[in-house]
Amino acid sequence: MTVVTGELSKDSNSTTVTLSVSGDKLTYQRSYRGAHPGNRKPLKEEFALTAADRANLLKLLREKNLLVTKTLSSLTQQQRPGSYFSLSIRSTVEGKEHTVTINLPRHAVKSKEDRLYQDSVALCEELYKIMRRTDPSLSMPELIY
Repeated sequence: MTVVTGELSKDSNSTTVTLSVSGDKLTYQRSYRGAHPGNRKPLKEEFALTAADRANLLKLLREKNLLVTKTLSSLTQQQRPGSYFSLSIRSTVEGKEHTVTINLPRHAVKSKEDRLYQDSVALCEELYKIMRRTDPSLSMPELIY
């Protein structure tokens, strides 16, 4: 899963968070681009996954219908919002690849009602729940406000 939150302006910037599940490991990586990076340094942490965690994540992918290739987007080249987010979930289950992609302005409040958005956020929340067992300082970015 990759989540990019950013701003398009004179001082354009973005934060990219990548969460990767492989075997018994969940890897968290965060990086910054653009204006005023300040002292924000890239971060990489690894977290142990239990068999129950892996089973729960797979169950969530199935129950939330995230084993599909689908896109939710309201951004066009002409509609360059001030702030935006992009969420991408790439999964391979039983040899089949799936990609869910969401690209929206961060003020797209009506999109909070979209099932694909809600289900994708549920998976993201579950990954953060697992990581916070070890590192309580990690918090999921607010995507739509």
